Amino acid sequence: LRLFVAADNAGLNNVQTNKLVSSIFKSIPQGGETEFAFLLQELSANESYTSFALRALLRKTLKALHLEVNASLLCSALMTERSEMMNQPLPIRRRWFQILVDLICHVMILSATPFVVDVPQGRDTSRLLQDFYQRVAKIQMDNMTWFHTVLYKYYSEIAAAEFAFLIRKIFFMENFAVYISMDPITNESVPGAVPISDQDKAQIGLLASPMPVLEETFTRLIVMSLTKLPLSGEVAIDVIERLCRRAAASVLKTQDPTHFQINNIELIHALSKLATYDIPTISDDPSNPRSIFVLQTLFWKACMMMALCCVFNLTHIGETAWNTFPTLH
Repeated sequence: LRLFVAADNAGLNNVQTNKLVSSIFKSIPQGGETEFAFLLQELSANESYTSFALRALLRKTLKALHLEVNASLLCSALMTERSEMMNQPLPIRRRWFQILVDLICHVMILSATPFVVDVPQGRDTSRLLQDFYQRVAKIQMDNMTWFHTVLYKYYSEIAAAEFAFLIRKIFFMENFAVYISMDPITNESVPGAVPISDQDKAQIGLLASPMPVLEETFTRLIVMSLTKLPLSGEVAIDVIERLCRRAAASVLKTQDPTHFQINNIELIHALSKLATYDIPTISDDPSNPRSIFVLQTLFWKACMMMALCCVFNLTHIGETAWNTFPTLH
C-alpha cells in the first residue's frame, strides 16, 4: 500500500494500479480497513500529501474495491488514538484532525453511492437504506466520543468556531462546497478543484436527510457544552435541534420508534442547562447563592427540543418529564 501511494502521489500512474491495491487490500488478514486507515492517519500528518490528494486516494481505493469495505471499521480506525501526535507542533496536529474529519465524511459520502447511482428501476432499497442510516448514526456517535475524549486532548488550542464547524461538518450541516471543492485545512475554495456534481449533491443530500440519531450522540454534545470544551450552549442547542428534527422525521417516515429513542431523563434536565448562565456573587459567603439566568431565545428552543424528545418517547421519559418540569408541562 505504501509503494502504491508513493508512486501515485509522484504522478507515476499505472493502469494496473487499481487492481494491485485491491488485491493488496483484500490480502491483509482481518481485512484491510484498519491498515489502510493507519496509513491515511500517517499521511494526514505529512505535508507532502495535500488534502485533495488524500481524498482522491480514498475515492480511488474504495472504487477499486467496488465499495466492498466495512465503512464503520474504516472510520473507527481513522479515529484511533495515536500518542505520538501529542508532541507534534500545533500546525501538524491541526492539519491531522482537519484532514481526518474530512476523510471520515468522505467515507460516509462514498458509502451512499449505491443509493444514488444506477439503482435498478423497481428495486426496493428501503431496508438497505435504513441499515445504511443506522451505520451512519453509529459512525457519527463514535465521532462525538472521539471529539470529546481525543480531539480536545490532542488539540486543546482549537478555537470555538473551528470546533463547532467540525461538529456541523460531521453531521452534514454545511454546504456542498465544504465537502467537495473547499480545502479542509484553510476552508477556502481551491482553484481547479473538482466541480460539484449532481451525484455529489445526491450523496450529501442523503446524509442530511431524516435518519436515526443515537442517545449517546445527544449526551456527548450536551456534556461537551456543559464542560470546558469550546462548544457554546447556543451551538449545541442548534445542532441538537436539527438532529432531533431529523430523527423525528425519520420515525414518522419509517414508523420505527428506535430512530429517536431516549431513555435517560437526565438528558431533559441537561437540555435546559444549555440555555443558562450564572453570575457569581461578589461575596464568598456560601449562604449567598449564585444568580442563575436563562437566555430567553435559547431556553424556549431548548423547551421545544425537550417536548419533542418526550413526545417521541412517551413510555420512557414522557410521563416523568410531565410530572417533573412545570414549564414543560
